[in-house]
Amino acid sequence: MNARRRKAEVTALLARRDLEAVVRWAGETRGALRLLFSLGYDDDALIQWRAIEASGPTAAEVAGEDLDRVRRFVRGLFWLMNDESGGLGWHAAEVVGEVLRSVPALVPEFVHLLFHLCREEPFERGSYYALARLAADHPARVEEGAPTLLAGLDSPDPAIRGRALDALRALGTPRDTARIQELASDRSEYPTYDFRSGELARATVGEAAARCLAALERPPSPAD
Repeated sequence: MNARRRKAEVTALLARRDLEAVVRWAGETRGALRLLFSLGYDDDALIQWRAIEASGPTAAEVAGEDLDRVRRFVRGLFWLMNDESGGLGWHAAEVVGEVLRSVPALVPEFVHLLFHLCREEPFERGSYYALARLAADHPARVEEGAPTLLAGLDSPDPAIRGRALDALRALGTPRDTARIQELASDRSEYPTYDFRSGELARATVGEAAARCLAALERPPSPAD
């Protein structure tokens, strides 16, 4: 089966958001992770984000048979985001975040590279997104980059401010609450992807700040 047909097949699955079928497709398709990544360049933004979403469970399926193959894939994504490659890795940081969430064995090896990319245009948005996604499952690893997350609160980009707030909320440790309270009145909007509905959405920095404040003010549970 040629690459064009394989890409058409998975695009149809993503249009239906049939992630289980995507994983089955990946098990029968050579280079499935690379094909999914290529859809980050699709003209349809919804297909882009569903391909990013599907990268996580697909990577977990591949890692079950060959962890090194996923490791090489992630290394390739970081290479696409360095100066030598010319910065070709559009949405690469977002894909890294989804892959690491689904393949936790690779988190210690790669998470620190995302902190660096939070300062590298044009990958800041994607890197803050990835850290926000990782913070809930791997707080100790993301906690190491807390100064970077706090710096994101002062970014001129509302998506970075919002995603930095999401990461801090997931970490759950009170810090710089005065600045977060200031951001609660920030009505700047930014695009996002709703993982509950599988649809594109808009969010505001103020909404993210309110969620962050609520989490920081919540008393710890007995299990914490």
